[in-house]
Amino acid sequence: MPEEFPQGPSLEHLRKQAKALLKLSHARNPEAARLLGAYHPAFRGHTSLEILGGPVQLCDTQLAIARQYGFSSWPELKIHIDSLTGGASPAVIPVDTSRIPDPGYRGQLAAQKGLPPVGTVSTSRHGVQYRVVDHGFAMTHASLARAGDNDPIPMIEELLPIISFSGMSRRLTDFYVETDCCTSKQLVFMDSMPGIHPGSTAPGLNQVVTTQDPRYLVFHLDAANLHETILAHELGHVWLEMVEGCEDQRFPRSYADLPRVFQLECIQSFVLDLRVNVLLQGRGFDMAVIDGEQWEGIRDIAAQCERGSRPRTARTAAALINVVAAAMLEYGRWPRDAAQNFHSCLMKIRTALPEVYRAAEAFATSVERHGVADREAICRVIDECARVSFRAAGDDFDPEELRRTVVGPDDVSPYR
Repeated sequence: MPEEFPQGPSLEHLRKQAKALLKLSHARNPEAARLLGAYHPAFRGHTSLEILGGPVQLCDTQLAIARQYGFSSWPELKIHIDSLTGGASPAVIPVDTSRIPDPGYRGQLAAQKGLPPVGTVSTSRHGVQYRVVDHGFAMTHASLARAGDNDPIPMIEELLPIISFSGMSRRLTDFYVETDCCTSKQLVFMDSMPGIHPGSTAPGLNQVVTTQDPRYLVFHLDAANLHETILAHELGHVWLEMVEGCEDQRFPRSYADLPRVFQLECIQSFVLDLRVNVLLQGRGFDMAVIDGEQWEGIRDIAAQCERGSRPRTARTAAALINVVAAAMLEYGRWPRDAAQNFHSCLMKIRTALPEVYRAAEAFATSVERHGVADREAICRVIDECARVSFRAAGDDFDPEELRRTVVGPDDVSPYR
C-alpha cells in the first residue's frame, strides 16, 4: 500500500531519500531489498539476494520512492511537487508546435531546459571538438510510440543540442565527406547529453536513427565521451547501406512493446557492428577504443559472476549474450594482455552463467557459418540470433511477429 505523502514535500529531501536507498542497496541492506521489492515492479517477487545482487541504479530507487507515495513514476512525483510549490519543471513546459521552426523559440526552450546555447564549444574526453549550432527534437522510442498513438506532439525532454565538429583528422574528414555524398539527406548530429539529462539515453550509447523522413539522417551521440572512431562507426552504418547494401532494413511494426523492440534492435546492432568494425579496420581507424569497451564489458561481467551477482531477469541475461558473443569473435584484435586474460574471464562466465555462455556460442557459430559479407548473410545471422536470444529470455516469441519489412520493390531506403 502507498504511504501517505508528507506535508510540505521537498523535492530535494526526496532526492536524498532516493540516494540513501541507493547506498543501502549497494551495501546489501535488507531494508533496501524490502522497499525495492515492495514498490519497484521489476523487483516484485524476487528474493533479497536477487534484488541486491543486481546492478541497482538511481533511477530504480527514484521509482521506488515515487511509488512508495502513490505516484506511477519519478517525473509524476516531481510534477506534483512543482504544482504545490510553484516550481517549474521541464516535463510540464508546453511546446507550441507552430513555433518550432523558429530558431529563437527553440533557443528559449533550450534555455528553459538548461541546454547549452548556440555557439557553445566543447571538447570530448577523447579530444573531439564540437560546437552547438541549433537545437532540435530527437526521435526516440517514446516519440515513435506516441506517433503510433496519433500523438506526434514533441515533448521538451526530447529537445537536444544539434552539433557540428571541427579539427577532425584527415581520415575521418574523408570518410565523412564520402558518406555525405552517398545520401541526399542532411546528416544531423545531436548531443544526447546523458550525463546531464539521463532520461534522454544511456551513457556511451551512440546510434544513427534511420526513419522515412526525406530530409534528415539523425545521429544521437554522447558527445562528451565521443572518440573519432565511434563517430566513424556510426557513419559506417550509413556506408553499409548506401555503398555496400548490407544494412538490415527490417523495423518493428509498433514501438508499444519496448522490451522486445529493444532486445531485437540490440541483436541487429550486434551483427551489423561486426561488419562496420571490418570496414573501419580496413580504412585504418584506431580500433583501441572499441576493443577497450569490449574488454571492459567482459571483465565487468566476469567480476559480477565472481561476486555472486546474477542478472535480475532472463531478459537482462539475454542482453549479456551480445557482449560475450562479440568478444568471442573479436578478442583476437585486442592487446595481448587483454586477449590472454579473456579466456580466464570467459571460464568464470561459463561456470556462473552457462545459459548465457551457450547462447553466445550459438551467436558466434552463426556468424562464423554465414559471415557478414552481404545483406542476405547478415539477415540470416540476425534471424538465427534473435531466435536464440528470445528463447534465452524465456520468451516464446517469433521476432517476425514484431517486424515489418520496409524495403521492398516499391520502397525507398531510409538512408537515401
